[in-house]
Amino acid sequence: MSPTPPRSFVLELARIDEPQDPHAFRFEPQGYTLRTPGGGRERFDIAWSRELLADLEAIRRPGCDARVVQAVGEQLRRALKPAGWDELGRRLHAASAEGPVIVTLRSSAAELYALPWELLTVGPSGQHLGELPGVLLCHEWPGTTTLAECPDPRPEGGRILVAWSAAGGGVPAAEHVRAIAEACSEGHVDFDMSHDVLANASVAGLADALAAAAAAGRPFAVLHLLCHGGLRGGDFGLVFDGADGAPALVDAGRLRQVLAPHADSVRLVVLAACDGGNVGDPGNYLGSVAQALHRARFAAVIASRYPLSVRGSVALTRTLYRALLVDLRSLEQAFLAARAALARDEQHLEWASLQLYAREDDGADTRPCVIRPYRGLLPFEAAHRRFFFGRDAELREVLGDLQALRDADAPRFLFVAGASGTGKSSLVLSSVVPELQRREPPWEAAIMRPGNRPLAALDAALAARRDGSRPFLLVVDQFEEVFTHGEPADRGSFVRRLWALASGATGIDCILTIRVDFLARCGELVLDDAGLCLDRIAYDEAHRVFVARTGRAQVRAAIVGPAEQVGLVFEPGLVDRILADVGDEPGALPLLQVALDRLWSCRVGRTLTAGAYAEFGGLVGALQNRADALIEALGPAERNAARRLLTRLVGIGDDEAVDTRRRVALAQLEPGADPAQAAFRTVLAQLVDARLVVRNEEEGAATVEIAHEALIRSWSRLRGWIAEDRVKLAALAQLTLWVVEWRTHGTLLTGAQLGYASELARRHHDDLDDATRGLVRASQARELRRRAALLGVLGLIATLAVIAVVLWRSSVASEARATDNARIAQDSARIAEDNAKAADAARARALLRARAARDGTRLAAARSLAADGRTALALGLLREVEAASPSAEILGWSASVLETLSKRGREVGTLQGHTGPVTAAAFSPDGGRIVTASDDSTARVWDARTHAPLAVLTGHEYDLVSAAFACAGACVVTTSQDGTARLWDANTGAPTTVLARNVRGEVVAGLSADGARVLVAEEDAARVLDVATQTERAVLRGLSLRATGSGPLAGAFSPDGARVILTYDERARIWDAATGAALRELKGHEGLVLSTAFSPDGLNVVTASTDATARVWDVITGKPLTVLAGHTDAVDSVAFSRDGTRLVTTSVDGTARLWSADASTRIAVIGSWAESIDTAAFSPDGADVITTGKDNTARMWDAKTGTPAALLQGHSGRVNAAVFSPDGVHVVTTSDDSTAKLWEVRSGAELAAFRGQHRLYDPAFSPDGSRILTALMDGTARVLDANTLAPLVVLTGHDAHVTAAKFSPDGARIVTVHSDNTAWIRDAIDGAPRFVLEHDDALQNVVDISPDGERIVTADGAVVRVWNLRTGQPLVASEGHDAAVTSAAFSRDGRRILITDDSGARVWEPDSGVERHAVGPVRAAAWSPDGTRFVTTPQGLGRAFSVHDANTGATVASFAAQPGVIMSVAFDPAGTRLVTGSSDRSVRVWDAQTGAVLVTLKGHQASVNAAIFSPDGARLATSDGSDVILWDLSTGRELATLHGKLPVFSPDGTRIVTLSDRTLRLTWAALAGDDLPPLRQLWRASPLCPSPEERARLLGEEPRTAERSSEACRQMIECIHRRPDPEFADCLAEFRASSTLVE
Repeated sequence: MSPTPPRSFVLELARIDEPQDPHAFRFEPQGYTLRTPGGGRERFDIAWSRELLADLEAIRRPGCDARVVQAVGEQLRRALKPAGWDELGRRLHAASAEGPVIVTLRSSAAELYALPWELLTVGPSGQHLGELPGVLLCHEWPGTTTLAECPDPRPEGGRILVAWSAAGGGVPAAEHVRAIAEACSEGHVDFDMSHDVLANASVAGLADALAAAAAAGRPFAVLHLLCHGGLRGGDFGLVFDGADGAPALVDAGRLRQVLAPHADSVRLVVLAACDGGNVGDPGNYLGSVAQALHRARFAAVIASRYPLSVRGSVALTRTLYRALLVDLRSLEQAFLAARAALARDEQHLEWASLQLYAREDDGADTRPCVIRPYRGLLPFEAAHRRFFFGRDAELREVLGDLQALRDADAPRFLFVAGASGTGKSSLVLSSVVPELQRREPPWEAAIMRPGNRPLAALDAALAARRDGSRPFLLVVDQFEEVFTHGEPADRGSFVRRLWALASGATGIDCILTIRVDFLARCGELVLDDAGLCLDRIAYDEAHRVFVARTGRAQVRAAIVGPAEQVGLVFEPGLVDRILADVGDEPGALPLLQVALDRLWSCRVGRTLTAGAYAEFGGLVGALQNRADALIEALGPAERNAARRLLTRLVGIGDDEAVDTRRRVALAQLEPGADPAQAAFRTVLAQLVDARLVVRNEEEGAATVEIAHEALIRSWSRLRGWIAEDRVKLAALAQLTLWVVEWRTHGTLLTGAQLGYASELARRHHDDLDDATRGLVRASQARELRRRAALLGVLGLIATLAVIAVVLWRSSVASEARATDNARIAQDSARIAEDNAKAADAARARALLRARAARDGTRLAAARSLAADGRTALALGLLREVEAASPSAEILGWSASVLETLSKRGREVGTLQGHTGPVTAAAFSPDGGRIVTASDDSTARVWDARTHAPLAVLTGHEYDLVSAAFACAGACVVTTSQDGTARLWDANTGAPTTVLARNVRGEVVAGLSADGARVLVAEEDAARVLDVATQTERAVLRGLSLRATGSGPLAGAFSPDGARVILTYDERARIWDAATGAALRELKGHEGLVLSTAFSPDGLNVVTASTDATARVWDVITGKPLTVLAGHTDAVDSVAFSRDGTRLVTTSVDGTARLWSADASTRIAVIGSWAESIDTAAFSPDGADVITTGKDNTARMWDAKTGTPAALLQGHSGRVNAAVFSPDGVHVVTTSDDSTAKLWEVRSGAELAAFRGQHRLYDPAFSPDGSRILTALMDGTARVLDANTLAPLVVLTGHDAHVTAAKFSPDGARIVTVHSDNTAWIRDAIDGAPRFVLEHDDALQNVVDISPDGERIVTADGAVVRVWNLRTGQPLVASEGHDAAVTSAAFSRDGRRILITDDSGARVWEPDSGVERHAVGPVRAAAWSPDGTRFVTTPQGLGRAFSVHDANTGATVASFAAQPGVIMSVAFDPAGTRLVTGSSDRSVRVWDAQTGAVLVTLKGHQASVNAAIFSPDGARLATSDGSDVILWDLSTGRELATLHGKLPVFSPDGTRIVTLSDRTLRLTWAALAGDDLPPLRQLWRASPLCPSPEERARLLGEEPRTAERSSEACRQMIECIHRRPDPEFADCLAEFRASSTLVE
């Protein structure tokens, strides 16, 4: 039964005096109003006094007097009583007895948030509002909305960031982290304490952690802040670690600035701090920290109004997260649970202090973490018991039968049998096992599958038992594998051991799950010496539970139950539709789970929709379409590998009905060499990612298997493959059995067996693993030896056989001829087969050449288009180059992609169709459509994503003046110079009505913010019309319009729709929009008033005039507030920023200007053109300004500095308007060239960035490439995720600067060098220090670890020291240096250390402490990869350099001098080349043997001080301290320029890290291949497809080919916008299947 939805009550409060100013508080009795349910307002008063403040301060303290608490609650009740609180409280109390209740307190008076409304008493009982069971009080600041979540829908999971600081005093950090970790563990939510805990948090560290997580695509969903609160003046804030190590009090405003950019991903902020919800002094402008974050559009904030005790904070944390993650309660329910836990503490008032800031519009069931409720093809296990529904009766039967067997002292041996797909395994694993584990005493359990080695698997399962005194459940899942896997001899031994375990006094109970069609084969197995067969047990009702197909009610529970657990709902009728599809389909449960999982991934908000279900093909289509799409996306080699892999994972039965899945060792399947091996690995990874194949570890070896037998039954493609290969698969299975026999008993093949196996090896060589080939070769070798011996015996009797030979000669000759003929036939067939293969190879080479030619054409065309600013079309061609050659890097493709993607303000598409200048454009409220108006007398509605025309609005007789969406986007309002205003259906374009006729003069129109009313002003009249009813709502009276001498010039509604402003001549007038009464006349301009706009809060209005000024006016009084003077010509447009703090004006003088709205100071002057700027507008977030002008461009500017940000060029006529989309991602421009264009505002190719508040040093990848280590000047080092740059560990505990850091070779330890003469050895997982290495002198930035990970070398001053890395003990020191050591590095074998100082380089053997030789003086030195040589470069200009023998020190190669000083030197990974960087800004690559210069690279603007080869030696990264250039060494061409220094390649060479002063950047080192994000980004970057005409012109394609290619592209665009990101591969597969590019 679905839970009862909460009842909702809203307490909307407002101050009577100055209600528009939330902070206009006066410390005196004040009058307020409470909005009644009918919409009216009732007055109440609060007597603000020092006595009241004293009471509030008293209840803030621990152990406060209960009488004061009750008195405050009664005082609040008495205050509200005149406003009808008693009746409202009675209704609320009654509602709480029926179910949950949510009360939303919404106040426009800031001082009211200082009152503890949780203590408000209700009714005669005197109970506080906050202590009523099931009643939740939420606080909401009026007018705010929650920022939409991104991405939508969010993926599974929800990272929790725990950030704590003890700067203000001790905090229970360990207890909080433990409570959250336990909840995550039990709730099966990922939480890694090394990644998700930010210790000693500073504001900068917090910002970095959130930004890095967001950039990595793994943002945090919950932010848990644990620290102390603090008070500065009258404002409360939080105490964090400061940059200088001292405590830093961070106020609400600063914290809002840091956290606000993450409001779209962080859905809950928990402030476990004292006074996190305390607003301080009543009317405080900053408010509380919680309130500031709430107003910054966070979905939910939990805080304590008063001090929070240690015990209370731990109870809050433990209860809240357990309710959210383990009990799967909504945030609202979890908050009530936490409040109840706090109420148990009678010494504190923390239950009433706890606050939840949330919004009524977000609903009563919000969940910050996303839990995936359906399993798809994956099995249900104990971790998923919360989502397993519909088998309660069977669960009771299994538990009852187990207990009955125990009570009867019978063998505890129970079969759970059922047909494939009935959920028998899920019943046992996700219900029976966890149920027994929760009992007292709790059971232990182990789960196994027989596999190929059932006895070994049994031993491993039994080894999991820890306590022999506790009951132990042994689950043998998929028992049928004893018949389909392994050796027959093992079957009997295995079941006899099981029976003995279940029969004896072992305390072990056995449950076996088995497919019902294998029950009959149980008669093959004997259980004991008495001859008892397993079938006797299998058919005994006492030992068997039969799992039948689910009934309708059970299926409904399986559908609805998991959704309700996570707060999801189905669209009406959808559940019944799914039930009808399930019907009597045998084994439908796996298909149902796949469909439901797909439905969940396509959810809209909290709703699972019928549209999504239909789109992916319903019950059957969900599985088959997904699997087919994956296969279709593969190339021929990969597709063959997929077929071979999948069919080998099927156990072939006597017929299709008994085919089963097999678990097979990966080593038995993987081909031994490329390219087959590479194709196999690619396919396996994709099948595992798609959940079609499962990869496991078994006894230290990898195994794979099909995820579920539903694939074998329901995937027609796989069934077809099995049918075609059935004979071969059965034969290969027989070979596998013979291999097991050979390995176990040494049995080789002979006679017919060997002939059969040899023929199979010849026909299906590629399908055999190494073991099978080994068996065949060994058997053939023995047969050859046997034949040789036989020939020797025959030689002894050769003489006696002469007569017989003569007699049989004729017969033998005939047989020989027959044999020769057969051999000739075989040879002919083999030659024909070889010729066919050669022909196929020739065709493949020709196809590759043709593709290469087409790719070159596309690349050249894309470069030309990008140079002309047509980036959208360029991207369209670039992604086709990648799609045509997904596995190869195409010369120049990476650079072109980087350059094009990094263009800001690139064109996304062109809206073509109008035949006259386009004069206006507007987005629909949801941003999904655009309406344009034109001088061609039409308006048009367009799809904002695909740019396709949706409707043409025809009916006006002259040019259109304006067009805008109304009716929540369902209709469009247009005005025209034909004197009419018209209403249209936005979906069909059909005219609905004419709102105004016979309007005299030019029409000025404005639309209210809610789209419900339209203002129509003409020469002598102005009216407000209702859009829905087309009736006249008000006539604006009080001004003779005709007397002004001109018609209206501009008009607008106020944001709340209550007022209207119109401008005429030098004046403007404000009217009441409801009554038409004139309110204020604004006088002061000396020229025509051309433009006007209300501030976002509706309190001010700005006007722009031909007198070269703009003026800001008070709407209430009509008084001028300020004059914006500075333009030298007419000001023709003006606009407020979204937050109302700034203004932008444009002028005929060719400039736009930014102004502060409150101080009226000029912030910046934007641009200077000969032509005038026509319009200007702020972006929704206020960060940018866009302007249009007569130079055919639009320009973007930084709204803070006025500096140019992007130039939008591509129109061929004057750009007359530019409008941001509601989310600020796009801009639409309209032009006199009859087009509208859509532009993307921002883009870039940078993958991630980690930005710190302090200088960064010495980045290094971990040996496995998964982490990056970097040192900071703030005394810490950071371990970052190498894919996302999300902080994993902060290495703290030291105040001195960290000057160097390094991983040990195994990645388990980190060494940090500090400026206080110490080096620290730390654990790389948790950052904990293990040893501190003390030094006598200042440590140099020198640290290296021996390749075996046993020793570390450091240098302090002129002394080099070697330490034991595991114990921290000193081993040996070298003290013979004349100057400070500058570097020290181990050779590859760890036997030598290369040391450099200003006097030279030395090779030192640390074991003996002996210096072998010295070379000097040097500037740089490096080992060769094999450690046999080292290279040194001299100090000074124009010097030669040398390579030396590591054993003797002798020079083995000399290299010519190059201009400048050699700043850096390095060997390539093979040791065959050297690279040097010079102060002459050049890079040279040398042959390490001959000393010849191989290539000289120029492009840097300063000295090259770092140069490294990529791990494969194909690319080179060089740095001049400002920029890093990536080079292709095969061509010497520059691939990309990256900002930063100290480049470091990842171990696999796919990524490169660069470092600037405080920023670490991660970038792809190459852009090619389906596995890299740029391909997805490339398709997402532009929905524009080249038209057939453009393809023919640019690429020379034939008309038919061009049409097919364009259609394939359009379908791809539609697919990627219709499906979620994880299914991008599916869309790409469809594109490649239909595109002529891959034919």
